[in-house]
Formats: sequence, C-alpha cells, structure tokens
Amino acid sequence: MGALGTDAVINEPNSPMLLLAQQSFGSVGATITVFMLIASMVLIIQTAFFGSARAMESMAKEENLPAIFGKTNIHGTPVFEMVVTALFNMALIMLKSPAAVLAASAIGYICANGISLFAYVKVYSDKRFRSLPREFKAPSGWKIIALICALINIPLYLVGITYLNALDSGWSSTLVGLGVLLLYIPLWFYTQRLVSKNQQNHVIKSKAA
Repeated sequence: MGALGTDAVINEPNSPMLLLAQQSFGSVGATITVFMLIASMVLIIQTAFFGSARAMESMAKEENLPAIFGKTNIHGTPVFEMVVTALFNMALIMLKSPAAVLAASAIGYICANGISLFAYVKVYSDKRFRSLPREFKAPSGWKIIALICALINIPLYLVGITYLNALDSGWSSTLVGLGVLLLYIPLWFYTQRLVSKNQQNHVIKSKAA
C-alpha cells in the first residue's frame, strides 16, 4: 500500500499471489490458490468482525459505551454487537470511498496504540491505580519506554499518517475518515451521562431503603 498507493492497489484486478502461483504451479495451482485466498479473506473478515463485537462488549462493561452494547445471548455471544458491527461496516461501504475507510482504520490504529500507551503510563504513575491487582506487571523501566512510544505515536505518527493519507487519497477522504472516528466522542459523553444518572438513581434508592 505504501509503495503503490491506494489507487494502484484498488485498480489492480489480480492478486500478485495468483500470478506467482500460476507461474510456479500452472493452472491447477492457480485454481487452488484462488480458493485459499478466498478462505484467508473470509477468516480475516471473521476475525475482525468477532474481535470488534467483543471489543464493544468489553468497552460497554467498562462504561465507555452504553450498557446495551454489553449484552450477550444465553451462550455468551455478543449478537447485538455483531449486528451493529455489520450495519456500521455496510454504512462505510455505502460511502463508496475505500480510501476513507483506509484512512479511518490507519488513523484509528495509531490513536488506539498511542492512547493505550498513555493509559499505561497514567496507571503506573498514579498511586490510586498502581496498587490495583493485575495479572501481569511490567518492570519499572517499561514506563519510560511506553512514554517514548506513546509520544512517537501521538503526535508524530498521527500527523504523519494523516498527511500521507491526504497526499495519497486527498483531504476529502481523510476528513471523512477522521469524521467517522470522531463520532465516538459524543457517544462517550452520552455514555458518561447515562452512567452518572444511573449512579445518582442508585444512591437515591439506597437512601430511600
């Protein structure tokens, strides 16, 4: 993607793996490779699909999304989250802008990495969180490493990937991608408002009892 650019990848009808298989193994090998490529693509889609649903469930349980996204069926499967993920992906497809989807995913990936690293530094530095029980504790030196990596991701990588997306796909697609990511901010504030309201109701009920 970085070498050829978004347009070159989108306009290329054949996978280089298919051409390589045809030259190496003939037509039979090329046919087998087609099925293998389809299977691998399905597995990649399923991994991202189920991973997104589980991530939404986890965020809801941590009160970073509305509680409705934390529900599961009797088998513990986040069906509602899977439906929402599918509808959201279909909405992205309806944008008819693969470059915007790529921009959103790339920028979102950088933000997720940077924020998680800053969160680690915060937890390690704050006495309120440092004493909490955890299954794994990194050595003390990793705080500095995490802070350096966080500062590299945000703002350096974030500015860089935004600028590269703008050069490669144009500012319109990049701004659409940023807009998709920024939709989470009002949703988070709405979630915190619901959480605060539920806590107040719980206190009122406790005093009344």
